[in-house]
Amino acid sequence: MPSNTHILLTGATGYIGGRFFRILKENGFHISCMVREWENFKHLEEANGKIVYGDALDRESLKDVFTGVDTAFYLIHSLGSKKGFIEQDQIAA
Repeated sequence: MPSNTHILLTGATGYIGGRFFRILKENGFHISCMVREWENFKHLEEANGKIVYGDALDRESLKDVFTGVDTAFYLIHSLGSKKGFIEQDQIAA
Protein backbone atom coordinates (compact mmCIF):
# COMPACT_ATOMS: atom_id res chain seq x y z
CA MET A 1 0.00 0.00 0.00
CA PRO A 2 1.53 3.36 -1.00
CA SER A 3 2.29 5.68 1.92
CA ASN A 4 0.08 8.44 0.43
CA THR A 5 -2.95 6.19 0.99
CA HIS A 6 -5.67 7.84 3.08
CA ILE A 7 -6.76 5.41 5.79
CA LEU A 8 -9.87 5.57 7.95
CA LEU A 9 -9.13 3.87 11.26
CA THR A 10 -11.97 2.95 13.58
CA GLY A 11 -11.17 1.78 17.09
CA ALA A 12 -7.97 3.86 17.22
CA THR A 13 -8.41 4.42 20.95
CA GLY A 14 -8.50 0.71 21.75
CA TYR A 15 -5.57 -1.56 22.54
CA ILE A 16 -5.01 -2.89 19.01
CA GLY A 17 -6.15 0.27 17.24
CA GLY A 18 -3.79 2.46 19.24
CA ARG A 19 -0.80 0.34 18.35
CA PHE A 20 -1.91 0.09 14.72
CA PHE A 21 -2.27 3.89 14.61
CA ARG A 22 1.36 4.32 15.69
CA ILE A 23 2.61 1.83 13.10
CA LEU A 24 0.67 3.53 10.32
CA LYS A 25 1.97 6.98 11.36
CA GLU A 26 5.55 5.70 11.53
CA ASN A 27 5.15 4.50 7.95
CA GLY A 28 3.89 7.86 6.71
CA PHE A 29 0.22 7.08 6.06
CA HIS A 30 -2.43 9.82 6.14
CA ILE A 31 -4.92 8.68 8.81
CA SER A 32 -8.40 9.79 9.84
CA CYS A 33 -9.55 8.30 13.13
CA MET A 34 -13.29 7.87 13.56
CA VAL A 35 -14.48 8.65 17.08
CA ARG A 36 -17.83 9.13 18.84
CA GLU A 37 -16.57 11.64 21.42
CA TRP A 38 -14.20 14.45 20.43
CA GLU A 39 -12.85 15.63 23.74
CA ASN A 40 -11.36 12.33 24.88
CA PHE A 41 -9.12 11.84 21.86
CA LYS A 42 -6.96 14.95 21.54
CA HIS A 43 -3.88 12.71 21.74
CA LEU A 44 -4.70 11.40 18.26
CA GLU A 45 -4.63 14.91 16.80
CA GLU A 46 -1.45 15.67 18.70
CA ALA A 47 0.09 12.60 17.06
CA ASN A 48 -0.80 14.05 13.63
CA GLY A 49 -3.99 12.11 13.09
CA LYS A 50 -7.17 13.69 11.81
CA ILE A 51 -10.24 13.08 13.94
CA VAL A 52 -13.62 12.61 12.28
CA TYR A 53 -16.92 12.06 14.04
CA GLY A 54 -18.84 8.90 13.32
CA ASP A 55 -20.93 6.41 15.21
CA ALA A 56 -21.21 2.98 13.63
CA LEU A 57 -24.72 2.65 15.09
CA ASP A 58 -25.86 5.96 13.54
CA ARG A 59 -25.97 5.71 9.75
CA GLU A 60 -26.53 9.45 9.29
CA SER A 61 -23.26 10.25 11.10
CA LEU A 62 -21.33 8.14 8.58
CA LYS A 63 -22.41 9.92 5.39
CA ASP A 64 -19.20 11.98 5.02
CA VAL A 65 -16.75 9.83 6.99
CA PHE A 66 -15.55 7.88 3.95
CA THR A 67 -14.99 10.86 1.63
CA GLY A 68 -11.48 10.67 0.20
CA VAL A 69 -10.69 7.42 2.02
CA ASP A 70 -8.80 4.69 0.14
CA THR A 71 -8.81 2.02 2.85
CA ALA A 72 -10.80 1.55 6.06
CA PHE A 73 -9.95 -0.63 9.04
CA TYR A 74 -12.88 -1.68 11.21
CA LEU A 75 -11.70 -2.33 14.77
CA ILE A 76 -14.95 -1.65 16.64
CA HIS A 77 -16.68 -3.94 19.11
CA SER A 78 -19.59 -3.64 21.52
CA LEU A 79 -18.29 -5.87 24.31
CA GLY A 80 -18.69 -3.08 26.85
CA SER A 81 -22.42 -2.83 26.17
CA LYS A 82 -24.72 -3.81 28.99
CA LYS A 83 -26.85 -6.02 26.75
CA GLY A 84 -27.15 -7.23 23.20
CA PHE A 85 -23.53 -6.73 22.18
CA ILE A 86 -23.77 -9.39 19.45
CA GLU A 87 -26.74 -7.66 17.85
CA GLN A 88 -25.06 -4.25 18.19
CA ASP A 89 -21.91 -5.57 16.53
CA GLN A 90 -23.94 -6.93 13.64
CA ILE A 91 -25.76 -3.62 13.15
CA ALA A 92 -22.55 -1.60 13.38
CA ALA A 93 -20.71 -3.79 10.90
